[in-house]
Amino acid sequence: MGTFADALRALLAERGMSQRELARRLGVSAQAVNSWFTGGITPARENVERVEDELAVEPRGWLLELAGYSANAPQPSVSPEVAIRGDPGLHPEDKRALLHVLRIARERHTQAGEGLP
Repeated sequence: MGTFADALRALLAERGMSQRELARRLGVSAQAVNSWFTGGITPARENVERVEDELAVEPRGWLLELAGYSANAPQPSVSPEVAIRGDPGLHPEDKRALLHVLRIARERHTQAGEGLP
């Protein structure tokens, strides 16, 4: 198995799971998962890690490396806004809604004198 898409296809077949079911379990759109199969989009590192968790992939990091990520590289911390905007698995309307909720939460915490990262 040379590509992430090939490995994911084989893993789902072994587990009798559909692309749609994987998308539901990961909380991403079925279109996002389909694009991983067609090679249209490389999933975000976080999504590859979630796939490894959901499918109990051993050895850990194998899918990460097939997707082009280093399994041992430390990951930089990013703001919630950057994470939301950069997630290809989120529908644009969902991104707008999440950013709106985050903005409201920050405003409320600011008004209450509390900090929210």
